[in-house]
Amino acid sequence: MQEVISTFINIQTLERKMLEAQKVLDEAPEKLESLEGRLSRAKKDFQDLKTSIDNNLTLQKTLEQDLIKLGEMKIGHKARLTKVDDEKTYKAVLKEGETIAKRTKEKEDESLTLMELQDTLTAKLPPLEEALIITQKDYDKEMAEILAAKEKASDFIRKSNEEKDALLSSIEPKLAEQYLYASSMRPGQVMAPIADSTCLICRISIPPQLFIELQRNDKIMLCPNCHRIMYWRDHPAWAPPEEPKDESTLGEDSLMSQKKEIKNKTQDLGEEDWQLQDVGSSKK
Repeated sequence: MQEVISTFINIQTLERKMLEAQKVLDEAPEKLESLEGRLSRAKKDFQDLKTSIDNNLTLQKTLEQDLIKLGEMKIGHKARLTKVDDEKTYKAVLKEGETIAKRTKEKEDESLTLMELQDTLTAKLPPLEEALIITQKDYDKEMAEILAAKEKASDFIRKSNEEKDALLSSIEPKLAEQYLYASSMRPGQVMAPIADSTCLICRISIPPQLFIELQRNDKIMLCPNCHRIMYWRDHPAWAPPEEPKDESTLGEDSLMSQKKEIKNKTQDLGEEDWQLQDVGSSKK
């Protein structure tokens, strides 16, 4: 049964990594959309500025034509003044000249405003163009990274599924079905390490008799609270291997200290460490 538990834990490790890979795939569309949005905004800002500059130039040219026409009208007005022979007509022509002068002044002021605006808009163009170039480079780089991550995640999921199938085929079909059912309910959260009669997943104590049965390690048992597959965390098979020591060269205090340290490391491992630990090479 120890081999089955080892297989279950290794499968769960694969499933968790597959969930992380799937998360990469799930988040990719949003990242790509955000990337496209940043580039589109940079292009739009640059194009909008160029359009504003072009429109402003068009308005300036229109004003230049208007001023030319007003200048021609002013010349014609002066010529008419020399030909007026009565006071009433003379006053009317003078009034027309005032209107021409007023319109000319308005057009000149408008033209000056447009020229100042043109200088302001033109000064903004180089920074926006540089920003667009940088955004395009970032886009190309991040796009390549996202696509590479997607390909890597897809390849990992494919290979992991193959490895998972191989692991499942190495145990009895009934046990494999039991694991798959539990995994379908809680992907990547099937196994529950038990220490000191406590489930390290749901933190609920299991009955003493149940804990005794679990330590026998002769059948698959579920936590009565969270319904995950239990295994005794402190079983010798799960203990980290102790490096060989030449005890003859160690004092009694030092030897006891090392043994205590190894025990503490084993006890201090949290539920995640135990669940994700690769125990494929554990002894039966």
